Amino acid sequence: MNEEKHLNLIILGSNGMLASDLIELLGYEENIYFRGYTKNECDITKEEDIYNVLGETKGSITNVINCASYTNVDECEENEKLAYKINAEALELLSKMCLENEIHLTHISSDYVFEGLKKEPYLEQDETIPLSIYGKSKLAGEGFVRNMGDKGLIIRTSSLYGKHRKNFIDKALNKLELGVSIDLIEDQILTPSYAMDIANVIIQLAMSFKSGIYHVTNSGFCTWYEFIKKGAELCEFNIEHAKKVKMDDLERKAIRPKYSVLSKKRLNSTLSEPLRNWEDALYQYLLETRRIYE
Repeated sequence: MNEEKHLNLIILGSNGMLASDLIELLGYEENIYFRGYTKNECDITKEEDIYNVLGETKGSITNVINCASYTNVDECEENEKLAYKINAEALELLSKMCLENEIHLTHISSDYVFEGLKKEPYLEQDETIPLSIYGKSKLAGEGFVRNMGDKGLIIRTSSLYGKHRKNFIDKALNKLELGVSIDLIEDQILTPSYAMDIANVIIQLAMSFKSGIYHVTNSGFCTWYEFIKKGAELCEFNIEHAKKVKMDDLERKAIRPKYSVLSKKRLNSTLSEPLRNWEDALYQYLLETRRIYE
């Protein structure tokens, strides 16, 4: 990256968990001007909103990071039209506007584009067979960004949690602290990822104008039961109220992949050092949210 060049960055969906971490980290960067837009300020499904933000800006805006997404996996099953409108059709509008104005677009996608039958980490080029409306709509959105060539970057990540929004680790630990029974899945294998770590990598890749698909998660993998158990151990909570369950035992509208670990081979060949493992990331999160103290 040219150190003398000032980058002008737009973040869409700026009040979300990942976007909030991006904005926090960007505040420490020199030579980067940025502005975030919430859904109320720029609804990516509305052409006029996208035009008002990006239209006729050639030469002034260098990068857009799109964090706007419909991420409730089960709700997407009941709202298929809306899921495709936000996760796919909006990307057609957004990618077109970015290309017209020579803007580099970074788009956040998901491990749910995979079927989950593989027994080793998924590579970026592996066949995509999404099982849910959410996964299918995210994959459709990826297509528009791939068509942007060197102006489009797709970040696939997994099971994000962060300090700017209540999430599954918070809810589970709250119940365990109170001695409330909780069901935890023992046969879904993935990589829970700390949003601050992912945001840091996104900035590195986007600001150096990388293109194509990158898998970005913390290192290692675990089941949901193992993840929450580790959190409980760090907080010194009793895990006895956690009940191990199978994915098929739960009545959920959307089918999830049983295995969705993402390979970081391409990412690790790009970064100076790999992302920390999920255990260390979880420890850092619990420190920052003051659930534990050093």
